[in-house]
Amino acid sequence: MTGSAVAPDGQPIQVRFERWSNANPEKVYRLQPFGGYLSAFQEFTGFRLPTHVEAGNGFGTDQYFPFFVVDVTDIDFPEWTT
Repeated sequence: MTGSAVAPDGQPIQVRFERWSNANPEKVYRLQPFGGYLSAFQEFTGFRLPTHVEAGNGFGTDQYFPFFVVDVTDIDFPEWTT
């Protein structure tokens, strides 16, 4: 299953998709659930972005393991020239 969950104010709070991976007890490559939670939104240069992200394999199942957890402290956008 792919998709997302959205808060009443329109912010995405979950993302999920199928990922080709062998992160399973059988160590067999297959499509399996991956996803995570987005929270602690802050504004950076006019963009409202999550500053806490946690994601991992098995999202939405009993086997969910969040191996990626990050707290963003700053985002720097490069200046674009044309």
